[in-house]
Amino acid sequence: MAGMTRRRFLARAGAAASAGMALGGLGGAIRRADAYITRKGKKILVVGAAQEVPNLDPSLHYDWSTRMLQQSTYDALLKYVGNPPQTVPWLATGYEASPDAKTWTFHLDRRARFHIGDPVDSAAIKSSFTRTIELRQGPAWTLQGVLEPADIETPDSLTVVFHLKQPFAPFAAIVPWWYIMNPREIRIHDQDHDYAQAWLREHDVGSGPFRVVSWQPNAAYELEAVQDYWKGWPSQGHLDGFLFQVMREASTQKLAIQRGDIDVSTNIVPEDLDLLAHAPGTYVTENPGITTFGVKMNNQRGPTANKALRKAVAYAFDYKDLINIYKGHAVPENSPVPIGMRGHVDLPAYRQDLERARAFLKEAGVPVPVRLTYVFVDGFEEEKEIGLALKASLAQIGINVELIGRTWPTMVGMGTKPETMPDMMAVFVTPLYNDPDAVLSQYTPTAWGQYYGVTFYKNEGVTSMVERARSLADWSARVAIYAGVQKVIWEDSPEIFGMQYMRRWAFRSAVKGFQFCPLRATNEIDMYTIYLQG
Repeated sequence: MAGMTRRRFLARAGAAASAGMALGGLGGAIRRADAYITRKGKKILVVGAAQEVPNLDPSLHYDWSTRMLQQSTYDALLKYVGNPPQTVPWLATGYEASPDAKTWTFHLDRRARFHIGDPVDSAAIKSSFTRTIELRQGPAWTLQGVLEPADIETPDSLTVVFHLKQPFAPFAAIVPWWYIMNPREIRIHDQDHDYAQAWLREHDVGSGPFRVVSWQPNAAYELEAVQDYWKGWPSQGHLDGFLFQVMREASTQKLAIQRGDIDVSTNIVPEDLDLLAHAPGTYVTENPGITTFGVKMNNQRGPTANKALRKAVAYAFDYKDLINIYKGHAVPENSPVPIGMRGHVDLPAYRQDLERARAFLKEAGVPVPVRLTYVFVDGFEEEKEIGLALKASLAQIGINVELIGRTWPTMVGMGTKPETMPDMMAVFVTPLYNDPDAVLSQYTPTAWGQYYGVTFYKNEGVTSMVERARSLADWSARVAIYAGVQKVIWEDSPEIFGMQYMRRWAFRSAVKGFQFCPLRATNEIDMYTIYLQG
């Protein structure tokens, strides 16, 4: 509520966590106060977050919680905005591409400054791309085999030219997720030639609208607004800062937003969102997205390395349960490429067919009962419910499923290699950029070790087709290849292709300025446009 100190808020959040499971409906629990913290006359908005931020380093990591803080503290040459999503100039004022899509020239905004005042020049662009390429983590896979540091030219301080090794039509679509870092600060904080990785885990060296002021791992992360942000602020106003508070349990977040202990919730179960949409003091936004949910299966080790067993799992699952869990705010997937994304091909959707499931299980030749593990984000109630539905479905054909809840950073760690990846893992994925390549490249070895590549799926034909399509400038030629890729992946069943769900957030009434973009990951919000009214 207004005037709440940070210490008082954290104490109340703990009390909410203790009381959350005991609370019933909405009646009698609502307060009209708002959660923002007032400090030295500034209003700090509070976000209830379902998962931690494992690593803020733009070269090393991204998921929805990480990206929400990265896009607040860093800028890129271009930025995604709107629905349908469009790229707009950000650090760049514009760019040109050669007809063969091999040479891309960007012109920089001379106003751009890092938080410590250094100019964002072409040298900073080159050093940031070089760092990400050489560390070979985070978004590096998106340009693997396409760009090397030697291919980046800086003819002057405000011009950077990328000479790609091959035509690559999605290049401009990828650029928004390659954040730019201050090379001088990286040199200052370098330890034993680590590229300042230790420092950047919890600190920023960016030029974005916010800066990190407090970092409590696995608990809370506070950012303050850069009042003189070089890009300026939306005319209606802006936040003075925000606190990203980890609250894993959906029931805790529900209680917190009812009480006015948080301003924004990123994890409330669908039936409670339906109630909050009509409750005084809160509102709920709902937009069709391209985020998908799948049960990723380990294609390299264990029982699920057997394609026939994966097909058995795919046909045993009751997909209606997914839609019911989300109270109708979702649609079944019918292709690896999301519905609404260009290049999508409608394929015969998987539906529960126990007879076919038993036939595939017999073909797999494994002794029954089969035992599989399903790992989900601890405290993410819908993922747990999906696991229970999966357990009930698979039990009908002689497959026993063990549910295991883990924190998101632990799950990410488990999925870095086939040897530690469980049989099945619950994963939401939002395409990184507006092109089929963003989805289909997740089914190539370049994605192995990332949370979206935990299937460790390998099909040389698929890899070859994806690489061929991304090298073509002609869209009609690319889309024909992508149609074939989708059919092969669909047939191989590397995962249970589940659903696309409506993107929904709950807000206190004082929160304004939310702008939806379907390319923002899972529960990610662009805090740049958010402001408090009243």
